[in-house]
Amino acid sequence: MGKTTYCQKLSYDWANRQEEWDEFSPENQLLLLLRCHDIETNIWEAIDEQILPEDIDKESKENFFKFIRENQSKVLLVLDGLDEVGVKFRRFCHTLWKIVGFTTEHAESFIFKYF
Repeated sequence: MGKTTYCQKLSYDWANRQEEWDEFSPENQLLLLLRCHDIETNIWEAIDEQILPEDIDKESKENFFKFIRENQSKVLLVLDGLDEVGVKFRRFCHTLWKIVGFTTEHAESFIFKYF
């Protein structure tokens, strides 16, 4: 359906500060992309396991988590595959996007343009 691709594109555009992104959500200072099917315990451990380098020192790690806690309104958490883990995390989400895929007409148009 393109969920992972869309999440990666969203993250890429944010990292490259595409003009459309700045208009859409200028207040975000940090974007964290997490794969839900790899989350075994909680968001904090998922950030540690999926985003932070293994050799990060304790002080840097604590400062990173402190920034997130103190600036929650400036952190965009992109959860790829939220539908795969059920409602466990949904209660913490302010916005949910559902990717439903191409209609037959859009699929034909895409295939024609691509090939």
